[in-house]
Amino acid sequence: MENLNKTFSEENNSGQGKGTPAPDIVAKKFNWGAFGLTFIWGLFNKTYITLLVIPTIFLGAWGLLIQFVLGIWFGIKGNTWAWQNKKWNSVEHFQSVQKKWAAGLLIVVIAGMFWGMFSPALIKKTSAQMSKATTKVAIDQILESLALQEALEEKCELSSNGLAKCFEKRMNVRSVNNNQIVSSAGSIIWEFTANGVCKNKGDCSVKISIGEGDAKMETILPIYLKNNGYLEVKAEDIEDAKRKHGITN
Repeated sequence: MENLNKTFSEENNSGQGKGTPAPDIVAKKFNWGAFGLTFIWGLFNKTYITLLVIPTIFLGAWGLLIQFVLGIWFGIKGNTWAWQNKKWNSVEHFQSVQKKWAAGLLIVVIAGMFWGMFSPALIKKTSAQMSKATTKVAIDQILESLALQEALEEKCELSSNGLAKCFEKRMNVRSVNNNQIVSSAGSIIWEFTANGVCKNKGDCSVKISIGEGDAKMETILPIYLKNNGYLEVKAEDIEDAKRKHGITN
């Protein structure tokens, strides 16, 4: 029994630290977990030299190159380091664990490929949905402002700047740039135009701009002067705008 224990001790010398020779079947294999998962693999395999990769995250393009070079080094030396730094039940146990790390890397790569293929469309769809919801809010704010204006019996000056100042007061938004009102978060811009008459379509209007890029939405609502001197946006124009952007009530 003593001889058997001695033989096992000589064969399984894992976990005995730096300089301990790893079995050829271990040392001569490339470790894909160490290559691709670097410091995460290192933390679980007590191979803390892989933490060297962390500062490279902040080095931009050069950091990516350094990470790749370090990854190759980790992959070549990973089995030896892990064998030296951590106690394993056997070579078979070691190989079984390292195969799981390689499988984990494969899962990460496949997930990254799927994310790369589908995330732009998902982000674009999400942005479009947010823009729709925000457009509805922006239209509702115009309608509420019109209702409040008439309730308070306050009339607007029929110029571009005059409309902007008038609606700013009603909408409780405090960011006017000439004929524009900009929401505090900058996500909504109401741009007013007026010719002093506001009787016919095109005389006066508010252009609502939401979002940026492919998800940007623009809506123009004509503004009319009613016979009683107050302003209105007609129901059919509101419905057209909502229909155009797929906005439901």
